[in-house]
Amino acid sequence: MFARRPERNALLDNAQPPADPPTPTRPQLNHFHSISISDLDASDRSPQCYAALLVLAYFVLGVLYYSYLAAPEKFTLIDALYFTVVTITTVGYGDVNGDYKLVDTSQDKLFTALFVLLGVGIIGAAVGVVLSAILDREDELAERLSRQQTTETVRRRPSLLGKKALSPAQAKCVVSAAQLVLVLLGGTLIFERLEHVSLLTAFYWCCVSVTTVGYGDVAPETFAGKAFACVFLLVGTVLMAKSLGDIAGLPLEARRKRLEKKVLEQYGDHLDGEEFAEILRYAHSQGLCDSATSCSKTEFVLSMLLKLDKIDKDDIRPCVQAFDHLDSDHSGRLDAGDVL
Repeated sequence: MFARRPERNALLDNAQPPADPPTPTRPQLNHFHSISISDLDASDRSPQCYAALLVLAYFVLGVLYYSYLAAPEKFTLIDALYFTVVTITTVGYGDVNGDYKLVDTSQDKLFTALFVLLGVGIIGAAVGVVLSAILDREDELAERLSRQQTTETVRRRPSLLGKKALSPAQAKCVVSAAQLVLVLLGGTLIFERLEHVSLLTAFYWCCVSVTTVGYGDVAPETFAGKAFACVFLLVGTVLMAKSLGDIAGLPLEARRKRLEKKVLEQYGDHLDGEEFAEILRYAHSQGLCDSATSCSKTEFVLSMLLKLDKIDKDDIRPCVQAFDHLDSDHSGRLDAGDVL
């Protein structure tokens, strides 16, 4: 008979093999998250808040004065709000002025003159800040559209608007134009329903309004129409201005691309001695390179960014100073020896 095998201790069976002695390492540091200007700009909403408060104060001032202090006849609340919006958007139909005989008293003339200057100047900029913050998503959508078009072109798939990928400026124009068309169509249908006019008259009013021409021959007369106009004018005029700005930027971007292509392709596919000497000379003149026999990729990229006017020396200098402060051993590189 075989001898009975002694039972193992349960603690030994469950015990883990001895761990290797820990290797000495540097103490663990807290997680550090770097920041950029875009990060700070996205997190700082104070300009939008101040602008929104300024716009609100302007509207309150206009509504209170024209509703309670205007002479000889006080406005209704909706007319006071409507008149304030027409003023701040510079549409200026002139319909409310005539209805309430606004220019018949010196008091109203003086207040309205100052009110217009304040609205067109300071408050107009504040409205732009507020609505631009709301429309920032348009730029994100345009950027995604441009990236999608580029990806489809690389994969040799037909894009939505042709075989050529959309540039960021072109994508912005597409998004702005689409938004403006939707606003005009929606405004036409709503104004036609509220004011009981023809679709052509409603479309005419929308176009005259968003372009801030404001002839005054067609204007809202009902309470609902004026309330709708208050929203439509604020949104439509900003969208129209942004669309015109995006369209105006197209030829400028095309010219910029042509110039950048010439700068990037100036050395061709092969480097000769004169070109190499010029690269070193330019990098040295800008304080980017210390070597007399070579130029690193980083130094070349910075040189090209300077030539493309993407950055200037004033942009580089503070970055170099920040690096020098961190480079405690003055080795020209950030390494573990610079960690204190």
